[in-house]
Amino acid sequence: MTNHPDNRRHTFQMFFDGACPLCAREISLLAKWDTRKVIHFIDLNDTVQMRAFPSIEMNDAMASLYVKISDGEVFRGVDATYVIWESVGKGRWVKPLTWKWFRPIALAAYAVFARHRHTIALILTGKSRLENERSDHCIDCSQAIDLNPQSSEQSEPQKTQGSLK
Repeated sequence: MTNHPDNRRHTFQMFFDGACPLCAREISLLAKWDTRKVIHFIDLNDTVQMRAFPSIEMNDAMASLYVKISDGEVFRGVDATYVIWESVGKGRWVKPLTWKWFRPIALAAYAVFARHRHTIALILTGKSRLENERSDHCIDCSQAIDLNPQSSEQSEPQKTQGSLK
């Protein structure tokens, strides 16, 4: 496994779809488990938060989970999931995402989930979207979000792609 960040030394910016009930549930769990308070949760649907990240292409960011670590490296999708869960000490739960033989299955399953997450949420929760509940689903997210980044270069995800291949 390459490009695995040393999570003890980093902070994380996690861009997510706050209107997705399943995504919101994951964010709530991650916020609860983030005892070191190293994750900054950014709801892509929150126009106030997103003003701090003008270079983020909304369609691209909505296509898959987007995590930037403090050294500037960006992880997306399955790799972002592993990195962020590892950062809260739950990496063993998602370790299969790093197994070479399982990776193609994980990538395919993630692509289907990301594309159809609102339909899947409707089936599992009875809600396809969370309307007007911006960040209410997140435990103490407002304190975890840096709304005043020092510079756009430091805050906005770069084009580099981290990978756990």
